[in-house]
Amino acid sequence: MTNLKAYTTIYRHNKTSKVKNWAVGFFIALLIILFLPWTQNIRARGSVTTLRQEQRPQELNSIIPGKIVKWYVKEGDLVKAGDTILQISEVKRRLS
Repeated sequence: MTNLKAYTTIYRHNKTSKVKNWAVGFFIALLIILFLPWTQNIRARGSVTTLRQEQRPQELNSIIPGKIVKWYVKEGDLVKAGDTILQISEVKRRLS
């Protein structure tokens, strides 16, 4: 082939491409970034609740002061008249 300057500039038969090296370097850097520790902290105001009924703060009006010891039913359960709903323990007061 004749030595044409335009031909050697366009087709570059004897030169190596650096695109492959850049792509490999980019994917290695991306892989390293994926394994770096990632932490996110969020500050917010609100209230914390629980899914279990017995862990929620509750008020119950009763003649005798006491503390709820055990729940026999859960929210959404079907109850009939006379069913035991909960067990209350008596709080003893000190006389001073």
